[in-house]
Amino acid sequence: MRFKFVVVCVVGVLLAVLVLMFVAARKPKLYFVAIGDVPASMIDSLSAHFRAKFDFRVMTGVPIEFDRTTFDSRRSQVSAEKLIQAVRVRYPKLDSRSGVIAITPLDMYMEGVPQWRFAFSMRSREVRLAVISYARMDPQNLGAAPDDTLLQSRLRKMITKNIGIL
Repeated sequence: MRFKFVVVCVVGVLLAVLVLMFVAARKPKLYFVAIGDVPASMIDSLSAHFRAKFDFRVMTGVPIEFDRTTFDSRRSQVSAEKLIQAVRVRYPKLDSRSGVIAITPLDMYMEGVPQWRFAFSMRSREVRLAVISYARMDPQNLGAAPDDTLLQSRLRKMITKNIGIL
């Protein structure tokens, strides 16, 4: 009798572990990827914030070096479309439950909308991927005193918007 009880308990625990593993595997995955000189502390802070805010598995992806081919010297900005392509090359096998938010400190524009002076973000139409520039969110870049709290607040709002659309 006692043996049966132990066996039933062990089987129950194993089933519970399997169910939890299955549920965890079904959670959406969100990767934060730095493009260029993004402080690691910023990526870590954003990851922790969104891990707590949403029921996602949030991970930090391997940073992507700034690639001069994404830079338009006439505008002194990077192309959002080219940044998206660079991220897609680095992360070619995203499943339908995964998304990438790539973050850059570089000023960005959209080639598809040349009349716009800049863009805060752009999303891929094919995969769950967005690039976000915080160049014009940073008070210091706009002539004001540095304010990390304000920058983080602005960046979190832009990321939340992009997660909602992805």
